[in-house]
Amino acid sequence: MLSVFTVIGFHTTVGQAVLLVIVFFASLGVPCRAVAEQGDGGGVGPVVGYSGAGSWSLGWEASVSRGFVPVLKLSAGGSYQFAPRGKDPFTVHYLAVEPWFIVGGTLGLAVADGHDVLRLAYGGWEGFPVPLTNGMEPFGRNAGPAWMLTFAVGIRAFGATSQVYFAPKLWRTETFTFGS
Repeated sequence: MLSVFTVIGFHTTVGQAVLLVIVFFASLGVPCRAVAEQGDGGGVGPVVGYSGAGSWSLGWEASVSRGFVPVLKLSAGGSYQFAPRGKDPFTVHYLAVEPWFIVGGTLGLAVADGHDVLRLAYGGWEGFPVPLTNGMEPFGRNAGPAWMLTFAVGIRAFGATSQVYFAPKLWRTETFTFGS
């Protein structure tokens, strides 16, 4: 059976990845601005995973946040197995909302290689930031743009497969301030 990606000349998994990235950025619908609100920003980094079937994966994830509202975080990514076992697909690409309040959650859609079926992506995670510039002022005014590293660990599933993962990211965001 021919997929739309094969017809336009893409290998299916490459086409799916390209489509997910396009949909990810198109879904933001926010024009570029010179000034951002607290918490506006984006981050990117690698993802190392270990599946329930016993195979290792390496992938990527890009995320954007909008304001200091934890529910407004959107992530897109890909996971590539070194040696798939059991029900593990070789590749998975996903688009998910990842709210955080005390602990984080993941809810979205995923596409696995060789399948033209959307899978539910879900899971839980926890992480912490390490400021690199401008710090995070506990009581003060917004100090402007900041760079930070974040480190997250979690468990997630894509349909019938699951994995434990570690995801460090480099973020550029407006400085978070607590208090006035």
